[in-house]
Formats: sequence, C-alpha cells, structure tokens
Amino acid sequence: MAEHSRLPCNQCLFFTSAGCKRGDACAFCHHLVAPQAAPSRPRKHKRDAMRQRIWSLLEQLDVEKQEPQEIVYQLQIEIQGTYFRRVAQGAVDSLVEVEPKQVTQGSCGALDCFSV
Repeated sequence: MAEHSRLPCNQCLFFTSAGCKRGDACAFCHHLVAPQAAPSRPRKHKRDAMRQRIWSLLEQLDVEKQEPQEIVYQLQIEIQGTYFRRVAQGAVDSLVEVEPKQVTQGSCGALDCFSV
C-alpha cells in the first residue's frame, strides 16, 4: 500500500466492517484511521458532581478559617484532570475580590498619564 497523505480523507465505510468488495477500484480511502482520543471533557453528570464538590470545599474554606490546609489538600485531590482544574480556578477567581484599578488624570488631561 502506498504512503498515505496527511490530508483528511473520505474513508470507505465498508473497509473497516466486512471489507470493501471493490478493492483498489474503490473511490474511497482504505487507510486505517487511528482511534480518536477520548474527549477531555467529562460527562455532564460527573461535571455537575465535581462542580458541587469544589464549591462545597471552597465554602468550607470560607467558613472554617482554622484548617485551610486540609481543605486545600482535599481540593487538590479532587482536581486531577485539566478540566476540573480550570473549573476550580474559575471558582477560586470568582471568590477573590479584585479591587478596581484607580484611574488618575495627569496634568496633560490623559487618563493614567505618566508625565510629572
């Protein structure tokens, strides 16, 4: 079999199941396609359960000021995948209040002017 192009191809539907009867005369690709990786995003039920668990741990951290290390440790155990790490980071970011930047007007009249 000749070397296969890296361009996307229109694979023959019959090649992988029972075999294509047309063989080389078939107009479709008979190249074996590697199975695609599993989706990186977990199923909805698991996402919802994990989101609820992350928020419950963050609420405990907010209420129980005396033992934050244990709660942070539990949170780190919960967020093994990259998806849950992003969810946890978003939850933490929403809890942290960022003070708005104070805008100053310089002598030239421009906002945040660096002139003295």
